[in-house]
Amino acid sequence: MTTKARTVRFEPPGRPRRQGRLLLLGPMTIGTLDRMRMVSVYLPPGYDEDGKRFPVQYMFDGQNLFDPTTSFCGDWGMDLVVDDLVRRGDSGPVISVGIYNGGEHRMSEQSPWPEPHWDCAGEGDAFLEWIIGPLKHEIDKRFRTLTDREHTGIGGSSMGGLTALYALFRFPQVFGRSLVMSPSLWFARGKIFDYVASASGKPANSKVYLDFGGREMRAGPGTRLLKDARIMRELLVSSGFVQGKDLLWVEDPSGVHNEACWNARLPKAMKFLWAGGQEAMAKDVYQAG
Repeated sequence: MTTKARTVRFEPPGRPRRQGRLLLLGPMTIGTLDRMRMVSVYLPPGYDEDGKRFPVQYMFDGQNLFDPTTSFCGDWGMDLVVDDLVRRGDSGPVISVGIYNGGEHRMSEQSPWPEPHWDCAGEGDAFLEWIIGPLKHEIDKRFRTLTDREHTGIGGSSMGGLTALYALFRFPQVFGRSLVMSPSLWFARGKIFDYVASASGKPANSKVYLDFGGREMRAGPGTRLLKDARIMRELLVSSGFVQGKDLLWVEDPSGVHNEACWNARLPKAMKFLWAGGQEAMAKDVYQAG
C-alpha cells in the first residue's frame, strides 16, 4: 500500500476556516479488487496539541465530505461540523476518514449482494475487508487512534448507508457505531432486512443513527422508501436497540436525497454517536497503540 500524504490547504472563499488538518492519503491499493483509491483524513481540533488518542469515523463517498471541488453536488462540510461540535462541547473530537468511491464500481463496492439489474457484482464484503484490514491498519499506524470497536464507527448515505448498517452486523468485532443516512434499503430486493433479522440480536455496546427524508425520490417510490426506513427502525428495536439510548431515528419531513440535507443532519448524528468522546479520550486507553 502506498502511504504518501499531503495536507489539503484549499478552502473555498466565504467558507469558515477549518480548525483541524485535512490530509489526502494515497493512492492506496485494494488488492483483492485490483483498484486504487484515495482517502481523506480529517484530524480534529486538538489533535496536534497533546498525545491523546482519538475515536475514528470511517465514511463512504469520501470525496463528498470536506471539499466542494471534489464533491458530486456540494460537500457535507464534515470538517466544519466536527469543529463546531468540539467548540460547543457537544462531542469529543473524532478523526474522520473519507474513503473515495470507485466511480463506476461504486454500487458494487457499496452492496454486499449482487444485483444484475444494476450491473452490480456485490463486492461489499471484499471492500469492507479492505477497510477493516489494510486501511484500518494504516490509519492506526499513522495516527493516534483508539482502535477498539467502541471507538470505531462507519457511515454513509444512500448505498453507503446501506453498507454501513450491514457492516455493523457483519463485523461487530470492528465497528461499534454506524451512521446510516437515507439508506438504499430497497437494493437487492431488500436483503438487508432478512440479514438484520437473522442476526443474533443487537451487537453489544453498539449505537446506530438512522434517518430518512420525507421528500426523497418523490417522483419514484418515495412513500415506500420512507415506510421501509420506518420498518428498519422497528426491526432494530426488536433486535434490542432502544430509541434515544443506542438508536436515534430521525425523520426529516422536508429532506431530499442530497448532500445539503445530509450536511444539515450530520451534527445531530455525530453528537449522538460520539457524545462522551472527550471523556473516553481522557482515560488511559492506549491498549492497542
